[in-house]
Amino acid sequence: MADEDLMRARESTSPPTLRELAMVLFRRRKVFVCTAGFVLALAVLYAISGTKYEANMKVLVRRGRANAPVTAEQNAPLDLTRMVITEEELNSEVELLRDDEVLRKVVKETGIGGRDWFHFLRMNEGNPERVERLARRLGKKLQVESVKKTNLIAVSYAADDPQTAAKVLQTVEKVYLEKHMEVHRPLGEQRFFEQQTAESRRQLEEWKEKLTLFTSQHGAIAAAEQRDLALQKWSEMDASYRQTRIDLTETQQRVWELESQLKKLPARTTTQVRVADNPELMKALKSSLLDLELKRTGLLTKFEPGHRLV
Repeated sequence: MADEDLMRARESTSPPTLRELAMVLFRRRKVFVCTAGFVLALAVLYAISGTKYEANMKVLVRRGRANAPVTAEQNAPLDLTRMVITEEELNSEVELLRDDEVLRKVVKETGIGGRDWFHFLRMNEGNPERVERLARRLGKKLQVESVKKTNLIAVSYAADDPQTAAKVLQTVEKVYLEKHMEVHRPLGEQRFFEQQTAESRRQLEEWKEKLTLFTSQHGAIAAAEQRDLALQKWSEMDASYRQTRIDLTETQQRVWELESQLKKLPARTTTQVRVADNPELMKALKSSLLDLELKRTGLLTKFEPGHRLV
């Protein structure tokens, strides 16, 4: 009797077998299925949601400069009313950020959206179809909206990796600026300005060489000062020439007036001729002659008659 009790105790303390566990599960199958489904749902929900990192960016929309209107005035005032950003322009920039071409370039440069759980269902998918599908997914995740009563556009993107989220927004910013410049700048404008800049630089170097050669050949030390001095002298000579021409014209006019007045005078007739001595002049001449005679007499006392002074 004691041996049978000992055998039963050993059988009751022995570990359960797989068959016994399966029998227990089959007896409580509803509870097991509900518990397993609940745990699986929690695992799937966590895998889908998980930890999300959101990157944010704001774009300020404004005009670069105010163009002066074309008028007949010399200094036309700027029209500052055109500096205001309208709601239509702000919405246009929002749509430009959501443009399919911008999203496709972002997908190509960042390489986001790798293999997912259902990639085996798209084994025959080509690269263009894949880029288009990832671009549509990026467009759904990328949040772009204008901030009310401002000229700002708020852009946000959430991802599992903070570096990926930041990289996506940085690429969106770069591609958007390229698209913005392409849309708002006329075709070929940059190339035209580059050509003009290169031509101006070439002409500048050519004139520098000519100036250096001119300086070495003519010995011009300060060409600018010498040019200013020559221009000043030329201006003075030109002013003097003009003044001379004016004086000459006035003199000719005066001569013409005098000749016309002379023609109007009556002819003169000699009616009487008088010849008389001038006593004052004769007195002065005699006095001078007497002084010279006295001087000659004094010189003869010192020199011979043939001397130069006598």
